[in-house]
Amino acid sequence: MATLADRITDLATRIGAEIKAMAPKLVPAGGVTGQVLAKASATNHHLAWVDAGGGSADADYGLISSSPAASADYGDLT
Repeated sequence: MATLADRITDLATRIGAEIKAMAPKLVPAGGVTGQVLAKASATNHHLAWVDAGGGSADADYGLISSSPAASADYGDLT
């Protein structure tokens, strides 16, 4: 009969193998440097690699501000 340590080692090995087998299925193959994964349609799990948007360092992040009180009324937080 296997010891508890042997059984734990065997279980860890099998879990590791399952994770390695599952990992390629978590993110679709493809894409190149600079691309991001995005929704391809309203269908669940329908993803595609697309070129990343240009973006801007001056983007408006709404509530993120150096002066939070100036951008939102947080009310009584106590």
